[in-house]
Amino acid sequence: MSGKLHVGQFITQYPYKDQFTGGNEYFCSGAERVAKRLSDELAKMGCEVTVCSSSATSEYVVEDQGEVTVERSPSLTKVNTTQISPTQVLDPISKGLEFDLVHAHNSTPPGVIAGWLYAKWNDVPLIITHHGGENYEQHGSIFRQVGLFAYTRFIINPLFRSADAAVSPTSGYIKESSALSSVETARVIPNGVEVDEFDPGISSDEAKQQIGIEPDSFLVMYLGSLHQRKGADVLLEGFLQFHEEYPDTRLIIGGNGGLKEQLKSTVAENTMSDIVSIPGFIPESQKPTYMAAADAFVLPSVTPGSEVFPLVLLEAAAAETPIIASQFDTIESVVGEHEIGIFVEPGSADSITSKLQYLYNNESERRELAENAFSMAKARKWSTIAEQYLELYEEVLE
Repeated sequence: MSGKLHVGQFITQYPYKDQFTGGNEYFCSGAERVAKRLSDELAKMGCEVTVCSSSATSEYVVEDQGEVTVERSPSLTKVNTTQISPTQVLDPISKGLEFDLVHAHNSTPPGVIAGWLYAKWNDVPLIITHHGGENYEQHGSIFRQVGLFAYTRFIINPLFRSADAAVSPTSGYIKESSALSSVETARVIPNGVEVDEFDPGISSDEAKQQIGIEPDSFLVMYLGSLHQRKGADVLLEGFLQFHEEYPDTRLIIGGNGGLKEQLKSTVAENTMSDIVSIPGFIPESQKPTYMAAADAFVLPSVTPGSEVFPLVLLEAAAAETPIIASQFDTIESVVGEHEIGIFVEPGSADSITSKLQYLYNNESERRELAENAFSMAKARKWSTIAEQYLELYEEVLE
């Protein structure tokens, strides 16, 4: 190999330039944000980076995002939030793209399959980062159910066994994942965060005022998608019990998803609209203010394996916000190992109530958790994460 390393990043969906400002129906969540930050950092480090992904339209698009080139295959339709781009598995080959190494991100197919096919066709190394999605969940359209059933039952494990290296963002997911346990070795490389981006430059009281919360309130926060597996409904139930004893408390549930209207109905039925706010999608530019305003961030996930390494935990940590999270191996290997939060029993509103009461009454504990969280976040700069990936690339190429 001569010249600089050319890395092909393969993922089903990849953020557009204005992706996280709101109003964009092209869906991207944690895995897609990781792929983008990693691609940007690798380009800064001197790699040539090309991303193979799907388009939001029926046209093939080549897009420059700084030093990163994005090749978007045309989409035929969309199933739930996933763009269906049938030619994504063939376009990189038919268009003669030449990579020294393929790095595929397993979130939803077919992006990771496209990466596997390119690597085998061109005989180049294949690395797969596992962002989750191997547990089949029976909801959505029949096309989604059939496709994910086939993928999770028959494709994903052989796919990972054929990779030259597999990566998990947490050690906990190696324990939970069937796909990762099927490979000889799985490398742990965590996700990253930039702490400077989560310093709004104002105090917590000022941040509360900016988002319409009384400065002397105890603010509980959730930011994320509003789907059943995330447990926002369990959080709401637990908070309502908590608020009965502590009336100076407030709750914000930010995000969009299928549970949003149900949550709003529950708030209305309990005449709590002045206590609980459900503002919908929170743009990336406003996240630092919301996180700085929070006295506790809650991640109440109820489905095992649905969380691998949620970026929102790092974002809360960067904002020095104590965390309450469901006790799964994946989350425990982040929160527990670094002592940045406390755990609740998944799916238990009573457990959430109890842990909110504990943090409310223990300011010194909140302060210690916040300090630990900030220290962990500072060690997770994206440049550091990209260096770990580059070392892995070099190992595999040797």
